[in-house]
Amino acid sequence: MKDEARILTAIGAVCGWYTALNRGYNNINEMMYKRQKLNGYTYAATDALEKAISYENKAQYEYERKKDGIRAAYLDKGVTKAEALAKAKTSAEKQEATQWKSAAISIREKIRQANRVSESMSQHIAILRKEMENTKKN
Repeated sequence: MKDEARILTAIGAVCGWYTALNRGYNNINEMMYKRQKLNGYTYAATDALEKAISYENKAQYEYERKKDGIRAAYLDKGVTKAEALAKAKTSAEKQEATQWKSAAISIREKIRQANRVSESMSQHIAILRKEMENTKKN
């Protein structure tokens, strides 16, 4: 999770940098460099997302397996089905599955944010290039 947190922080930093720019910003080289870095972080985030989804699925499987065992054990003791299910839902496996699901959602949202910012940067770079070409012609 440390690598994922570092990647998400880096994406947030570049996105924050870009959104804080004023409209007249014209350093095309820095913007291209930052966009390249953002795309690299986004690629790494997609890898982290795949891992998080994999871990979530594994934890969910373990939770379901354990839940069935706990429920069966409680039902054998004469506990009602609802009580047995409530006991099974409080397991550590359920918490782990929920944690990985939360991580996957967080990573997915950061990827969406990065893609929106990258697209906006791309448009900004295209405008700056066109302005540069126009000034060279004059």
